[in-house]
Amino acid sequence: MPEPEASDAARQLYDALDPAFTTGDDERDWVALKLCIAICSSVLTQVYGYVVPENGGVPWEAVLNPATAEPEVLDWLAQFGGSRLTPEMDDAEKREAITEPTNFERGTLAWLEQVARRRLTGTKTLLITERYTGDPWKLQIKTIAGETPEEAATKAEIEAEAKPIGILLFFNSISTWTWKTMRETVEYNTWLKARTKAATWLILRTHE
Repeated sequence: MPEPEASDAARQLYDALDPAFTTGDDERDWVALKLCIAICSSVLTQVYGYVVPENGGVPWEAVLNPATAEPEVLDWLAQFGGSRLTPEMDDAEKREAITEPTNFERGTLAWLEQVARRRLTGTKTLLITERYTGDPWKLQIKTIAGETPEEAATKAEIEAEAKPIGILLFFNSISTWTWKTMRETVEYNTWLKARTKAATWLILRTHE
């Protein structure tokens, strides 16, 4: 079988393998070389082209630094921190996401609130009860119905991006509040705190 065409990166990886993997590779349809070619994807080959000395390469830190990496390798770089990039992001947003990976915040109350409020409108009020029903593996989140135009999408994003692994989420929106509802959240669990939010109980109850 003819030897498959390989990039410089794939060839260097292949040449670095122990002879036990490469001896007789031509008789095995170049399985080891093909594996090296697959490992060295087009993006990795591009990165290799930036850093090899023969091409006047830059130090590896220039490629691994989101502030200096070329735009075309940002998607490759994102994998190291588990950053979640989307097609809608521009280069600046990608660099920011890589610099401060949101996955590192997963499970924290601050990130949970940020994701949960993403699609809310108005005051973006959340009623969060950790250890719901006294169970450390349950989490309850309530929002105001009038401020939750995309309830299913909001819940899906919380599940996918913010909820701690293993925690069971109870999520729903409510039209009006009760004192019991308010007592379940740190933000409104005393009369003094509630009074700072509204002048009367009727206003507070209907969240107007």
